[in-house]
Formats: sequence, C-alpha cells, structure tokens
Amino acid sequence: MRPDQWQCFKKAAKQAADATTPVALLVDSPWIPGYLGLGHLDYYLNPEVWFQANLRIAREFPDVILFPSWWVEYGMAIEPSAFGARPRFW
Repeated sequence: MRPDQWQCFKKAAKQAADATTPVALLVDSPWIPGYLGLGHLDYYLNPEVWFQANLRIAREFPDVILFPSWWVEYGMAIEPSAFGARPRFW
C-alpha cells in the first residue's frame, strides 16, 4: 500500500469530512497464485515468484488499495486443515 493510499484509508475509516470512498480489497496469499496461474508452493516458497506476483497485482490494480498488501499469511494458507488437510512448510 502506498502512503497516499494509507492516508485515504485512514480518513475513510474515521469518516473524515474530506474523505473519499476508496476501493480497498483484502488481498492475501490464498487467491493470488490462482489468479496469476501460479502453483501455491511456488508462490509461498520462492521469494522471486512471490515478489513478482505481488508486483503484478499492484500494477494490474493501481487504484485499488490492496489491504493488507504485500504479505504471505500462513494462517490463511493453513485454513484447509479444518477439512483434514495436513499443511506442511519447509
């Protein structure tokens, strides 16, 4: 997230009089690889793949506030364990 986007997001959250209504999307690890046609393990375990994927998302959606922005949150990636899948990361 760019500094100007963060300021816009905070103003909107505080319902400031001069706030605009931004488009802000929760963007994190579960959907990025699928959207870009990447393997999930490649995305999680290869720093260059991760970097290029997040850069591409930021470039394809320049006016959207990507929240929380550039991160891989393994907590989100582990959700399939609720269905009996065994998550493993090396």
